[in-house]
Amino acid sequence: MKILQKKADADFTILNLSDPQMNGFEWQEGHPYAPIVRYTIDKLVEKNKPDLITVTGDMAYPGDYESYEIFAQLLDGYNIPWAIVWGNHDHQSGIEPVLKAAELFKKHPLCLFEDGDPAYGNGNYFIGIHEGDSPITVLFMIDSHNSVEMTLENGEKKWVYDKLWPNHLEWIGQQAKHYKNAGYKDAMMMLHIPLYSYRAAAEKAFPGGRGGDSEVYGQQHELIASHPAEDGALPVLKESGLITHVLAGHDHCNNFMVDHEGIKLMFACKTGPGCYWQSAMNGGTVITIDSNGIKDVHHDFVDVAHLVKDTGIKDFVYNWDK
Repeated sequence: MKILQKKADADFTILNLSDPQMNGFEWQEGHPYAPIVRYTIDKLVEKNKPDLITVTGDMAYPGDYESYEIFAQLLDGYNIPWAIVWGNHDHQSGIEPVLKAAELFKKHPLCLFEDGDPAYGNGNYFIGIHEGDSPITVLFMIDSHNSVEMTLENGEKKWVYDKLWPNHLEWIGQQAKHYKNAGYKDAMMMLHIPLYSYRAAAEKAFPGGRGGDSEVYGQQHELIASHPAEDGALPVLKESGLITHVLAGHDHCNNFMVDHEGIKLMFACKTGPGCYWQSAMNGGTVITIDSNGIKDVHHDFVDVAHLVKDTGIKDFVYNWDK
């Protein structure tokens, strides 16, 4: 576990980036994506002056170590500790490319990443926020894996997004109990693929998936891309008495935050146009922690219209009828 110190006279600020999803060609000079990503992160860091930068997955694609290295060097350039969880695209060619990318990241002194127990994937680790000797908030950095084959009711087999495995959830519950007993006041779980309970939270906030009258923060512009069946995660979080917030990436055009059965289920703000995006939703997510724990979570949008102009980059429009 890595420990970071909160100053006694200031909030501790985390800047979360999500789904930059860049390949080597897109990082090359002359491609329009790289200036947008760099400008976005520059503005977010300049404005928020974070104490920690986190990334909720999909940095690049498996085996594209040049892209991982470019991204690591970009984060290093801010001279701020940083930490990542893997996304499904980071994982999509199996564990070996993930392990190689992990070794690459661990060579960067400002990177807080740890492998964790291989029984639960790769990159399950913890970051504690303390004020002096007093623990405040712990970040659960969780690997949500890639995909799994599922047998449908008609007998058809289909590959779907994975979920937190039963033994993984049991371990998360045990760790939450441990950190609660150690004096931590609350916790945020950061992962890539959203939990199944995000579906019920979205339906409550946006009936039919296209808007609603609830006082939800943020927007839903695509259906929830979680595992399609109940994963059992929500009861574990509620029973923990410690994990009060969950931050997921993965859905590039969802950025809502909903209080659902006592847990704040949140989508991170997408950073850059990689793979697909909606330009008005470009930016990062800012988490502030005071002496009592998690104080606020909000999105900080960065206007990049001047960089998008004349590039041909299009906004993604979800087909709700497909």
